[in-house]
Amino acid sequence: MPNNRLYTKIERNTYYDSVTLMRCSSQLQAIAGIGKVALMMGTPANQALMAEQHLWDFEKDRAAPTDLCVSMIYESDDALSAALQALEDFISGANTKATDSSKNGQHAGGYPVHSWQEAAYVLDAPRIAAISVPGPWASAEARQALDAGFDVFLYSDNVPLAEELTLKRYACERERIVMGPDCGTALIKGAPLGFINRLRPGNVGIIAASGTGAQEVSTALDRAGIGISSIIGIGSRDLAASIGAMSFLTALQRLRDDSDTTKVAIVAKPPDPDVLAKLLPILDDFPKPIVALFLGIQPNAGAHRTNIVSTIGELIGAISGRDVEMPPKLPRIQPGTFLRGLFVGGTLAIQASYLLHLPLAHEGLTPWQERRHIVVDLGDDRFTLGRPHPMIDGSGRGQALSECLSDPQTGMVMGDIVLGDGAENDPAGHVITAIEQAAPHRDRLPPIVFTVIGTRQDPQNYDDQVEQLRRAGVWVTQTTAAAIAVREALGGVFHD
Repeated sequence: MPNNRLYTKIERNTYYDSVTLMRCSSQLQAIAGIGKVALMMGTPANQALMAEQHLWDFEKDRAAPTDLCVSMIYESDDALSAALQALEDFISGANTKATDSSKNGQHAGGYPVHSWQEAAYVLDAPRIAAISVPGPWASAEARQALDAGFDVFLYSDNVPLAEELTLKRYACERERIVMGPDCGTALIKGAPLGFINRLRPGNVGIIAASGTGAQEVSTALDRAGIGISSIIGIGSRDLAASIGAMSFLTALQRLRDDSDTTKVAIVAKPPDPDVLAKLLPILDDFPKPIVALFLGIQPNAGAHRTNIVSTIGELIGAISGRDVEMPPKLPRIQPGTFLRGLFVGGTLAIQASYLLHLPLAHEGLTPWQERRHIVVDLGDDRFTLGRPHPMIDGSGRGQALSECLSDPQTGMVMGDIVLGDGAENDPAGHVITAIEQAAPHRDRLPPIVFTVIGTRQDPQNYDDQVEQLRRAGVWVTQTTAAAIAVREALGGVFHD
């Protein structure tokens, strides 16, 4: 058995964004003799995650949030040496690209700047500041950007709730908006931000609490021939009582004033009841048609005029005027076997959980091994420690899927594939590899149902990905209608 050892190092006052670090981690883990790898900024939350997986020692390794934490399991000195050289090469390459980008921008007529005030001086309105620094510093950067007249796209997570409230109040006072925190998708005046698909321009504006929810709606509309004017992300806590829908209301005002927007689609988790009571009269008086999906809120709650629907499919149907996608007819799950829902999109996992009346799995690193029906968000922090988010690298989900399919007590598997800029090149490939790995272990594989989120303009191409999956025997749906089909296959009765 290999003699695994732990290597840790702290790079003082060194910052790289999380996407860069996740891509580097993936490359290091591909080196022979290297096990788990964690490259993370030294925030208390990140150090706690690393310690939980035995990759960090709080007593020995004392890092500050401004420090880069390097941790890896290795089998030999040669493997460690190769990994450290690869790390140095990757980081050097990242630094070179950043420097070249600045130089190229200068030659192209752009200007390297060193503050938000300088950026405001050289940029025309509308101005958007995209911020992805660690949570403890995000608020200060966002406040400076707001002072300089920028709207803020706040990709950072782990921003304290009190700071989010202060920031959003500050933005409202200046007629600006904070999209986020933990905002992964936006489309403002044709400018894409975060994980986003290649969408045709059009007249539908979208307000979404999360990235994958916005992607599911926008891509389904695109495939129906309907274009998008704007996508405004508000963050998962904006509709809570503590925030009071401040960014939501600003987003609604922006879409009201936008001449390119003639219809509005809303997708979010259920608002706080008092917040919903405040919002419904505002939505009813809105001068443009609105279709809203608040997960868990019944259609036309309170007999208001706003068109409230219960599924993404119904929302698409209401906006497009087309029939709602019918879920596939799946075979009944075998008695004594279990459903495994493996999702890379957090909102898609929540939707499936709601439609199936099943809780999300919040604990453990292999919840798909439990003897019960289960839905898992594989983008949760505990699964992405030391590896890229599964939308960037689907190998982790592929491994989980292979384990599920090989388990005779797995009676059905459902999941999602998310395409677009920022996503991996061939996400269907990991799913197909998992199917091929599991096939020899069972006489017959259980039904596999996947929702594909994407457009025909995306670099991965929606049609190509769907065709690959179908050739491999996967049932493919356009929206979370898959969850309804699975519910019927399970007989609508759930037992842990």
